[in-house]
Amino acid sequence: MEDSKNISMHFKMIRCLWGENARREIPQIPTIDNQIVYVWGRENEKYLKQFGYETRYVKDDSYSNTFNSQYYKKLIALDLSLQEFGEVLLLDWDCRILKPLDETFYRYLKEKP
Repeated sequence: MEDSKNISMHFKMIRCLWGENARREIPQIPTIDNQIVYVWGRENEKYLKQFGYETRYVKDDSYSNTFNSQYYKKLIALDLSLQEFGEVLLLDWDCRILKPLDETFYRYLKEKP
């Protein structure tokens, strides 16, 4: 059986950042291996990189941050990450991994549509 570090290498952990509201939820060191953050706004990208996060710059964050646009941005991040990596797990910043991911977890995800 594979250990949790190897299991997490099967797929990327994806997060996204736009605006400044979520910054208070972001750990000042990456807490998840194999994580990529899709970023709107150069200031957000600079903010994350100072803590060692791997990022993918999407675009300037100049358009409205309405209630609906937050879900749209998550869908954009999901689409871009699936194109790049094939298998991903999209997490909000307030989601934490509380126990090691094992082969059962990975198999369960693979079975879902």
